[in-house]
Amino acid sequence: MCHKTAGLVANIFESAGIATVVVGTMEPLLRTVPRALVTAHGDAPIGPPGDRTRQREVIERAVALLRSASQRTLEQI
Repeated sequence: MCHKTAGLVANIFESAGIATVVVGTMEPLLRTVPRALVTAHGDAPIGPPGDRTRQREVIERAVALLRSASQRTLEQI
């Protein structure tokens, strides 16, 4: 899913009271979502294929962001 579509979906969910986190690689496009985690993994925002350790780290950070952020937040990992 492209960053713009993910942002639109996140904003719709948020307006319905459902918290979201978008994980992506293009920081400028993630500035419009309520909570975003920016990674530097190109086409694989969760982490490189086969790198389970890194993928788990990114997912854990995204869940922590979801739990802790009560306002617009843009974090980098």
